[in-house]
Amino acid sequence: MKTLIETARKFLYTTEEDIKLEERFLRLFGSTVHDLQKVTSRLNTFCNGQVNGNDFDEKEFNDIVNKLKGIKLDTKAFDSEDEVPVTYQYKKK
Repeated sequence: MKTLIETARKFLYTTEEDIKLEERFLRLFGSTVHDLQKVTSRLNTFCNGQVNGNDFDEKEFNDIVNKLKGIKLDTKAFDSEDEVPVTYQYKKK
């Protein structure tokens, strides 16, 4: 019961200044975005082939999946926009 009362007091007497918003976001390494575009193109080509009745190419499919997994590993979490280095900002080529 005591912890319930303490929790209620903290909730009722907390001001907006006391609350620190903690939102993390993920970014891809800048050059990885280009890799993602290439994999997207390969996946679209693969899907179109399936729609057109081509045989399922397991090796190609697995390669696309592995590339996507590699891209996922290149993500990095940040707490604020200020700490995002230039290398994690996308630039069109």
